[in-house]
Amino acid sequence: MTGICGIFNPEGINTEYHPDNLLLDSQYQSKFEDGMISAHLISYENSHQPAQVGDSDYYIMALGDIYGYRKTNSEYISKQDECENMSDSEFCAILFEKYGLEFYEDLNSEFVIAVYNQKNKELYLVTDRLGSWPIYTYEKEGDILFSTNLQDLARQKQVNTKIIPEYLQFYTSYGYVPGIRTPLKNIDQLPPGSISTLNSESKDSQSYWEPEYTPEDRDPEKTSKILHNLITQILKDRLNSDQDVGMLLSGGSDSRLLLQAMPFSVDCYHMNDWKNQEYKTAKKVSELTNNDFIFLKRKSSYHEDLLERYAALHEFISEFHQAHAGGFDQILREETDVLVTGLYADTFLKGHFLPTRSINTPLGPVDFPLLKNITDIDDFVECESRRSNGFVRSEKTVQEIIKLETKRTPDGIEYFGVEYPSLESLILSKNFYPLTNQPDSLFQQNLHQLQRTHFPMIDNRLVDFALTIPFSELLKNPPVNRALSQNAPDIASFPHPETGVSLKKPFYFHYLSKYIGYLKEKFSESEYPERYYTDSAWRDTSGYIRESNLVEQKLHEHDTLLSESSYLCKEEILGAEEKHSNGEDLSSELYRILSILEMPLLSELNQKPE
Repeated sequence: MTGICGIFNPEGINTEYHPDNLLLDSQYQSKFEDGMISAHLISYENSHQPAQVGDSDYYIMALGDIYGYRKTNSEYISKQDECENMSDSEFCAILFEKYGLEFYEDLNSEFVIAVYNQKNKELYLVTDRLGSWPIYTYEKEGDILFSTNLQDLARQKQVNTKIIPEYLQFYTSYGYVPGIRTPLKNIDQLPPGSISTLNSESKDSQSYWEPEYTPEDRDPEKTSKILHNLITQILKDRLNSDQDVGMLLSGGSDSRLLLQAMPFSVDCYHMNDWKNQEYKTAKKVSELTNNDFIFLKRKSSYHEDLLERYAALHEFISEFHQAHAGGFDQILREETDVLVTGLYADTFLKGHFLPTRSINTPLGPVDFPLLKNITDIDDFVECESRRSNGFVRSEKTVQEIIKLETKRTPDGIEYFGVEYPSLESLILSKNFYPLTNQPDSLFQQNLHQLQRTHFPMIDNRLVDFALTIPFSELLKNPPVNRALSQNAPDIASFPHPETGVSLKKPFYFHYLSKYIGYLKEKFSESEYPERYYTDSAWRDTSGYIRESNLVEQKLHEHDTLLSESSYLCKEEILGAEEKHSNGEDLSSELYRILSILEMPLLSELNQKPE
């Protein structure tokens, strides 16, 4: 697995950090140690790590991809144009020499950076603006352990932790633990957009960026034009024609827009169970843009394989099967140098960050955008609170924890350890700040593990621009769809394969049509080769659970763990499996339980002494 990890103690480290669980045969490891620090960086590229800042006592290790740099009100500097042959750590060292330690504030990147001051015995850990690479810490007897992999950190022999039921219930009910909390005692995630200073006296985190919604009254056509120009420039900054570039192509508008803006031809990879409507749309788009099309057909056992292979990657975010590309890691590594995906376009450019309210339907709970004016914390807590599914025995309810974790501060509002400048900012950005509050975060981490991957939709310039687009514009006709229609009407003419709706229709029309499609699939006779097949890129997980014995088999396999657990309620879990078999849709909840049960960490926690 790619990642950064290590141990730091300004008085001298007492033990070692062993990244054995992170290493694969195809990866490179850089190591730096001097008695106070032992740090490891694992990646698929043999880069220069760490880089020394001139002749100073500062050393830098950089994980991720750094694309450029811009000081306030100055010209943007593309790393590819100015310093293409430098490693990211060397680029950071040059910026440090020029601007000082605060250089990180203006980086355009997805990263974790470790800066070590050997003379002053200090370590700085820096997260990117959205916290897209999570990093976790644990302290014991002066040693501070850190890692971008939660399970690997918790599995270190010197770490003494256990499950916190109050926070685990958020994962089983919501699919993530809010903010920077984790369900593991004494282990926290560092805040997004922050620098954490570690020394002999304290561990202090300071924020350098917070999202701020500043809508601008702009002609929608101008918005679409700006967006297209931005995406064109973002791709130019990331790619060069010497690379074998693989585009993860769905049938939706996000990847179509990226493909249309590519500076040169690429290979289009489409993942699906069968040659359905989404497959046909993606293939037509690939052919119209003169790019090669490669179909990655999933095996029927795809979910079982992902559960087994990526159990150690899981960090209590989303369900295991969201590691979508995991079954094709070998072919993607062998045939490409870099991947590109439209991931997170829904979040920033289609209104999916808007607050939602769950309404019971024949399909089960359906989330609808909530445009109600939330005026105070009590309103917010009521809106956010959902009924716990009862899988976890907890002394406090979800609502009680949310109330405790939402509080006003002199600078705004703190929510599960993350500071937001206002209630409005919290409501609008809690689902992407930090980015680990997004279900797509597991897919992103999965892609990081199998190949170098670019995520244009979380480029700093695009995020800043997205925060200026009024809600009304996102709901009427998302700028992605409009930009595609303006610049490539031929490939925009195909309706969205999942909804069958024209890309020119408003967001809410697509939103409702998607659920209507689910309803039809649930109650009409399927003409698909398998009952759990759909016309989208994803199988019907609810139907697959009923067709296969995956959940039943795994619950039986982990019966001892379930029976002996002090926090998992076996009766509620088995009852949910029965209800699902009888027609209710509890697929997400059941897959979260499987994600927990398969974690190597869970069995190891029972073997560690208190």
